[in-house]
Order: sequence, then structure tokens, then C-alpha cells
Amino acid sequence: MTAITYHAQACARAGLPARMSPERLEILAERQRHLGVRLPEAVVEWYAVDGAVEFQASRTDDHVMGLDELGLPYCDDDYVAAGVLLISNENQDCYTLVVPLDAGPNPPVQLMDPFDLELREAVARREPFADSFSDYVQACVRDAAGR
Repeated sequence: MTAITYHAQACARAGLPARMSPERLEILAERQRHLGVRLPEAVVEWYAVDGAVEFQASRTDDHVMGLDELGLPYCDDDYVAAGVLLISNENQDCYTLVVPLDAGPNPPVQLMDPFDLELREAVARREPFADSFSDYVQACVRDAAGR
């Protein structure tokens, strides 16, 4: 198992192991090869922790992208081709959350309006949501602890 750096506090608060699973890392490596992109380090780290995304998804009504769907087209839209990674879709389709694929190892989380009919238009009109993916995860886990 590989130790983590971005999400140690979130793992401690959620009672998750502070290490990445080799099996999950291999799935993520294969997904990156398939997509032809490099996913941000902080995203890979969170998705590689056993139970992390599942913990997050089980404590919200929103659709958090699972390991099996991360980076794949969603509702016929190819977010990766548009330069962003879809991480969550609000439960009433009021907004989607994405991370830009070109913003470094711990990119910001941005909000998009899913009612924009053209994905590229929505991507162009993104708004800030969290300063970094690790800040977003920490807030999700903090909120989940209150449920």
C-alpha cells in the first residue's frame, strides 16, 4: 500500500486507511491509458483509497462519480474531451462539479450549469467551488461526519 499526502486528514476523520490500494491504483492507471490523459494526483489519491469515494457517495444524495465511471462519458457528454473531469452531479441536476485537467496536481473544483446545452459552453462558464480538490474532499468528509 502507498501512503497518501493530500487526504490524510480526510481519511482520519472518515476512519479510512491513509494509504492507496495497489489494485485501485492499477484501475486508475488503466483508465488514464484508456482516456489518454493524466488525472490530477489529488484525484488519483482519493479514488485509490479503499472506501473513500464510496464513503463520500453514501453520505450525499448527489451522484458522486465512482471509480467505475470516473472519466467516462456521462449522459452522452465527454467531459474529458472538453478538458475537465466530472466528479459529481447534484441530485436535482442543478449543477455539476468538475476539476480542470490542466490545473496541476491538486486542481480547483469548479461548478458548471448542466442546463447549458453545449458542454463546451458550460466548460467555458465554470465558476469556482473549492480552491483545491483536497479542500473539496475535506469539506465533504466534514459534512458527512454530521450526518
